[in-house]
Order: sequence, then C-alpha cells, then structure tokens
Amino acid sequence: SDTKTLKIDHLSVAAGESWAFVGSNGSGKSALARALAGDLPLLSGQRESHFSRVTRLSFEQLQKLVSDEWQRNNTDLLSPGEE
Repeated sequence: SDTKTLKIDHLSVAAGESWAFVGSNGSGKSALARALAGDLPLLSGQRESHFSRVTRLSFEQLQKLVSDEWQRNNTDLLSPGEE
C-alpha cells in the first residue's frame, strides 16, 4: 500500500504564526487542518487549543483569501522590473 501515516508527537502553534500544509492532491492537507481545528474527530491522542474563532468563512471566501495571499507573497519574489 502507498498509504503513509503522519505521526506527530507534539505540535505547538503560537498566536501570529503562519503555517502551510504542502502535499499532492488527496494527501490529507485539508483533513489535517480540519482535525487540528476541531472540525474532525481524532482517531487517537488528544488536541488542546487555546484560540477562539472570530468568524467562519465559506469555502469560496477562504479560497479567495488564500489566493489573494498567495499572489501577494509570490509578487514579493519577483525581480526588479517584473510584474
């Protein structure tokens, strides 16, 4: 089987930090984010979070937010004179 299991002994994300989940389609990026956010039950272990959600975004709103941020960050990588 090509299935791999991600094992994280401890993960701590501080307020104000930005993280990215990178992987191919179907690799579990969204499932991991949803599990960390408490939207999916954990199969084992425990999750502790000390944050509160300010708002819930629709998929379309989140997609636009991520797209806008991706474009903003990538234009920072351009050489002088490029657009």
